[in-house]
This record gives sequence, structure tokens and C-alpha cells, in this order.
Amino acid sequence: DGEYYSSHDAVIGPKPLQEPHPPLWVGGWRKNMLSITAELGQGWIPWNRTVDFYAGALRQVREQVAELGRADVITYGTANLVVPDRLAGQDFAMVHGDQPNITRATIGEWAERYEAAGADLLAMLIFPPEDALDIARHVARELM
Repeated sequence: DGEYYSSHDAVIGPKPLQEPHPPLWVGGWRKNMLSITAELGQGWIPWNRTVDFYAGALRQVREQVAELGRADVITYGTANLVVPDRLAGQDFAMVHGDQPNITRATIGEWAERYEAAGADLLAMLIFPPEDALDIARHVARELM
């Protein structure tokens, strides 16, 4: 019996497909989260950080990973809010950090900058939902 929950004869399913377990992706960017990424993570994907911040934090993770002998284990990515061009100057309460809004028109430039900084992948958090298909189609057509 736990402090908050109790269960008896419980089954968790379905079991993960990956062996020995699903990959652990870390989304944090503070110093302790970088250390957790280096020691335990299979992926790192902070969200909405500037390219310069991302590059510096990535260097820190890679230094720790090299010391731990895990250099080939981690995939590096970033996730960013992407908005339609009409919302380029909008302030979004859900966004933290100093990252300017990435728009449909600027996503290609930003993707290149993150790739040059060391990102293996870019995840897009497209907002608002009614613009998601247009932006996703633009990215697929122009960047993939």
C-alpha cells in the first residue's frame, strides 16, 4: 500500500514493445536535468529555448555523456512552438524563455540553425490547432 494509492493484483498492459524498456527522453534544460539526460537518457528534447542556449546546453550534455562513455546513446532534439505568420508578434503565455516566435515563413531558417547547433530532430508544437494542417503541409513540402 502506497501513501496515495493502493492496488492489489493489478496488471499493467500492454507491455512495452521496446526492449528492455521504452527510451527515456528528457525535456528539461536546467543543470540537474542535463545531468539526468547524460546519465540515464536516450533522448534530450528541451522546448522553446533559443539556439544559443540550446547549443550551450548541448555542449554540457555531450561533455558529461563523453565522461560516462555514453556518446552514441542519445538522440538530440528540440521542440518549438510554431505559429502562422499572422501571429509572429503575439505574446503567448504558454511560452517560456526568450525564443522569438517561429512562424510558417521562418521555420526553415530556424530548423537549419538548430541543426547547425547539433539537433538531430525538431518537434513542432503548432498553434492554433486550425493552422496545424497548413503549417505541417508547408514543412513537409518545403523542408522534408
